[in-house]
Amino acid sequence: MSSKSHEMDLCSGSLWKKIFVYSVPLMFTNILQVLFNMSDVAVVGKFAGPIALGAVGSTSILVTLFTGILLGLASGVNALTALHIGSKDDEGVKRTVHTAVIICLAGGILITVFGILFSHNILALMNTKDELIDGAVLYLRIYLLGMPALGLYNFGNAVLSAAGDTKRPLYYLAFAGVVNVILNLFFVIVCHLGVAGVALASMISQFISAFLILRALLTGKEKYCLRLSEIRFDKRKAVGILQIGIPSAFQYSLFAFANLFVQSSVNSFDHVLVEGNSAAANADPDTIKAAQEAISDDGYWGIKQTSDRMVSMAIALTGGDTDKADEMISAIEKGFKQATKSWGEDLPDICQKTLEETKKKMNDWKNGVTTAADYSDYLS
Repeated sequence: MSSKSHEMDLCSGSLWKKIFVYSVPLMFTNILQVLFNMSDVAVVGKFAGPIALGAVGSTSILVTLFTGILLGLASGVNALTALHIGSKDDEGVKRTVHTAVIICLAGGILITVFGILFSHNILALMNTKDELIDGAVLYLRIYLLGMPALGLYNFGNAVLSAAGDTKRPLYYLAFAGVVNVILNLFFVIVCHLGVAGVALASMISQFISAFLILRALLTGKEKYCLRLSEIRFDKRKAVGILQIGIPSAFQYSLFAFANLFVQSSVNSFDHVLVEGNSAAANADPDTIKAAQEAISDDGYWGIKQTSDRMVSMAIALTGGDTDKADEMISAIEKGFKQATKSWGEDLPDICQKTLEETKKKMNDWKNGVTTAADYSDYLS
């Protein structure tokens, strides 16, 4: 199949089908770029332990922010290239493409340099815990080494999609994503590299996707393809790209920037909560559903079953002596106070309700309203 067959003429014929066929691969391509970090979180959470999970999870918003900047910058490339292709301006296409590659590469390099120099300061400002910050800085610095490659991939994606070809960029990124998962598992399970391993896997995958899309542009014969000898900076085309690209970059990264404040608030809690938040943010729908069922009224971690287990344990510790009920109630309250102190603020509502239900059941047992036999299912 020739490369020409990948193009789509959006200037003639019925548009609705073409727009759909054009847009779906483009959406999946943008989603896949963000999923690289999520696969890293999933692998370290499963095989490298909670500290590694919290460290990688602490960087997710920053990764999304930097990725959004490069996606937005590429929007300017896409818009200007599509304009010249649609108007049959071959010279404009050539100047735009060969200026855009410089801008996108420079954008990636600037993010890399900025991230390496200031990653520790940024993570510290985000209240990243001492237990997590070293791993988070290591992960972010290695990951950001792939930003120049991501900039080049987004450049290629912008140019090809301007010509109506959104499928090949998706194929290249999907292949790189598979490689990313395989390398994640290899570096973490076989090489025991932990946080550094998943960051290295993502960086390598970024370069693979960039290589594949640049190869397509360098070997193609179309007017929008890349020629190394013709790479030059055209000031007028650069201004046109940036006039669209900078506002788009701001738009792409605005949501992630707002979430920096949310992540900073989460980071202010104990590192265990940060690790749990990282896991929850990457949980699949079945896991979320199972968790909701577990804390429902009749769930294993619901108020009824949890309070029943606590009462049965207290009865066992007293040896069935109701005179020691008040002593056990006091011990339970002390445990909840200690948990509240470790949490940093009031425990969730379900915990407060569980405490009240446990105290009620203990008093019922003390006053003879219930007996140890009522909790026999938990005393075996």
